[in-house]
Amino acid sequence: MIIICETCRSFMQVVRPNDVSGGHGGYHVVCHVCKMEIPVSDFPGSKLICSYYPKLKEVSEVHSGDGDAGRDETDATCPKCNHKRAYYSQMQTRSADEAMTIFFKCMGCANQWREN
Repeated sequence: MIIICETCRSFMQVVRPNDVSGGHGGYHVVCHVCKMEIPVSDFPGSKLICSYYPKLKEVSEVHSGDGDAGRDETDATCPKCNHKRAYYSQMQTRSADEAMTIFFKCMGCANQWREN
């Protein structure tokens, strides 16, 4: 069920009790434009869906120093210096049905390369 605000004609959203301005009562339908609130009890027999999106925390500190500290390591031969160890990370760079791309950084000379 889509609910349109009678005041400003914006979409309204079901919110949890703690997310309503006064923190009062049960679930409410709220307009985030004009702040109109309607108790869910005003919609008997209707199926209303509440999506919860947790608030993300702020970054409290920025780490400085060796950016490779704590990275995953593996046996991999550097194509530049033939060193046998490298840091690695994986990332999905193509469609989901294709293999992940592996990025390497040589622990000897810092050369970077990837394997698809």
